[in-house]
Amino acid sequence: MRYPILTDRLSIQPLNVADLESFVEYRRTPKIARFQSWDTDYSTQQGTELIESQAGIEFPAKGEWLQIGIRLRSTGQLVGDVAVHNMDADGPSVELGFTIAKDHQQQGYAREAVGAVIQAIRSDQPGVKLFAFTDARNTGSIRLLASLGFSERPDLKWTEEFKAETVEVLHFENL
Repeated sequence: MRYPILTDRLSIQPLNVADLESFVEYRRTPKIARFQSWDTDYSTQQGTELIESQAGIEFPAKGEWLQIGIRLRSTGQLVGDVAVHNMDADGPSVELGFTIAKDHQQQGYAREAVGAVIQAIRSDQPGVKLFAFTDARNTGSIRLLASLGFSERPDLKWTEEFKAETVEVLHFENL
């Protein structure tokens, strides 16, 4: 993919050291961390290591992830990120995830950013299969995925223990 990916309001490109404070801050927010793989004790060191490990990567290698920062074009402020996981199972396939800082939710940034990333991926990899997984209680993510043309696959959902709770994980596809 080529960066930055631009929309009317957003500039989307891999995270950098200047993003560290904002990145760590929203990862520590309980409402944000609830449905994510990290906990509210996410450290500055963890953020630094993640950002440094992904420096210079435009698209993740098979089995790897890349966090792509979502910034306001007007100010350069980091408001969230899109996670891209190169699954490459049975042909080109990518799992997408997304996080928007609490103060920037409900403003359409996730839909705008994820939609732009989907277009960029599809432009580079025609025929790629896109996937997303979410906790069944995460209604905002479910609505967002549906609005972007993802379809739930009820036959592929599963239940697991996650953060000391039994949760139902939903499987979405955009083929």
